[in-house]
Amino acid sequence: MSMRNRTQQQFPNKIRSPIQRTSSRDKGIHGAGSGGGFTVKAAMAVVGLGLLGLFLYMGNNGSSNQAVDAATSNPNSVRKVLQEQPADQEKKPQDGGSGSGKSGAIEQQMRDQLKAEARKAAQEHHERDQANLQQAHDKALQQKGVKGVETNKNKNVEHDKNGKLIVRDAEGDIVQDDMLAKDIAAGRDVEGPKEVEQEETDVAVGDNRWKDSKNIPNWLKEYFEWHVEVTSQLVKPNWREQKYLVMTCLGGEICGNVAHRLRPMMAMLRIAADSKRIFYIHWDLPDRLEKFLHPPQHGGIDWVVPDFVMWKVRKSPHQNDIEIIVQQAYQDDRRVVNVMYNDDTFAEPYYNDRRKDEEKAASEAFKDVWNVLFKPSFMLTERMTESLRLMGLEPGEYATAHIDYEMVPKDDAEQEDLRLKVENAMNCMSHLRPGGPFLVAAQTYAIAREAIVYGKQHNVKVHAKQIAHDTSTVPTDLFTSFVEIMLMANSRCVAYNRGGYGQLGYMLGYNYNCRIKYTEGEGAECKWTDPLPATEEREKIAQDAK
Repeated sequence: MSMRNRTQQQFPNKIRSPIQRTSSRDKGIHGAGSGGGFTVKAAMAVVGLGLLGLFLYMGNNGSSNQAVDAATSNPNSVRKVLQEQPADQEKKPQDGGSGSGKSGAIEQQMRDQLKAEARKAAQEHHERDQANLQQAHDKALQQKGVKGVETNKNKNVEHDKNGKLIVRDAEGDIVQDDMLAKDIAAGRDVEGPKEVEQEETDVAVGDNRWKDSKNIPNWLKEYFEWHVEVTSQLVKPNWREQKYLVMTCLGGEICGNVAHRLRPMMAMLRIAADSKRIFYIHWDLPDRLEKFLHPPQHGGIDWVVPDFVMWKVRKSPHQNDIEIIVQQAYQDDRRVVNVMYNDDTFAEPYYNDRRKDEEKAASEAFKDVWNVLFKPSFMLTERMTESLRLMGLEPGEYATAHIDYEMVPKDDAEQEDLRLKVENAMNCMSHLRPGGPFLVAAQTYAIAREAIVYGKQHNVKVHAKQIAHDTSTVPTDLFTSFVEIMLMANSRCVAYNRGGYGQLGYMLGYNYNCRIKYTEGEGAECKWTDPLPATEEREKIAQDAK
């Protein structure tokens, strides 16, 4: 072991680093005028801080040096520089002179200047970010239909007892879309997508949505009145005073597609009304039904399950047999009947078998009941409106063919079979509205391709969208499914297969009677129908008018 190492072990505090040692030459440089206290280290610190402060100053005054620009434009870089500087501390004079105080004062002055420049740079960066964000946000709002930005004088913004923000639209309905709600709450005069104008449906939006309906039976109107009264008074302390029937799609259950989940509501409303149970609907995450449809709240009924009831719903086993559902509904000691009905009949025979002769069938009354229960979300309405705009289609002025064959051709024979099926479906669609315009809601890309080709053969424009609706056993992303339903609901006529989606199309569409079933072996065999010449069309219109 060397002498130096042994000495360091014995006297560790006696060995100083080169930076700690001050030679007589250093003292000669600093000692004469300053008492020997202003060391090389202090001088280097002052010079370094001065240069860095100068760089920051140049950067804030438009210097072209890229390094300085980066430092002054990014507050994180400035913070890093500050963190790398030595903490403020009193410098001990090595020779006891007054130079230590002078050097400390200079260092402190430079450090204060550096911090001031850093704060200024960070503030400027923050202001630029805020300006850019506001500009981008205003541009996005303009694309959504913003009329202007002004101070919020809207009385539709309030808070509930828990402090949660509640925002209502012009109709008084709670805004479910978070972004739109924040825009309104911030005082921006935002006009959402224009409501699609539909022909009269006999449902007047006044005190309620069912009063003037000719399709909703009287017993169901009375039930809606009772439902509104009871649910408006329902709170946690008294929830056990009522009984419930809940249509559910809970996580992991085999719920089927949207048609299977919603179409049984006519029969379930009948059972709920007869057994005096509150009717609710609940789908689990990730696709809660409220994401796509929510209660109108203005003249509708509230079907959202309260939290203080939901725990009981989860504890109740679901039922898929109509006889068991009815049996449980009349059991006074059963608080909740959990329904998950997944059947191709949609339980409509139960409803139809119990209606009076003058009452409409379930499929005919479905649209009016749908309007009592559901209002499309802002997000869904926006997507549907944009889809129609991009395709150049007007609500109520086109025909739709819902073609849901899931076969993917593997050879020429299967390709030919698919082609014939697609052509027959489109032939039936052309019969409903000769000349179009036409929309094909296709299950696969192969169907969409065949539809476009066939339309060109007849010199008509066919809009074909591949919309693979949900057929899984558990809830998945159902957004495209609801877009498909809304596009069919806004068509005048619908050609449909045996599936529930196409049937939803004509049940919710503009003209209930403008429909045709093309299912092979069950439906019509159709030929392509061209529009009549102008003179014959005028004669036909005149004849129909008589």
